[in-house]
Amino acid sequence: MITSGGGGFRPHVTLLYDNQLVAGREIAPVQWTVRDVVLVRSVVGQGRHVIEGRWPLATGAA
Repeated sequence: MITSGGGGFRPHVTLLYDNQLVAGREIAPVQWTVRDVVLVRSVVGQGRHVIEGRWPLATGAA
């Protein structure tokens, strides 16, 4: 999710930017292999992110 200095893009899912509700809508299915779940906090106004927790998934989990 977070790369430091020149790293490549890693697919991720942003769940929420703020506390505003948005209408639900259907999207096309997306598929990729998930290796871990990471909780990342954006530091508002500073352009940086803090990893609050990381939970690796079992091998072969998706």
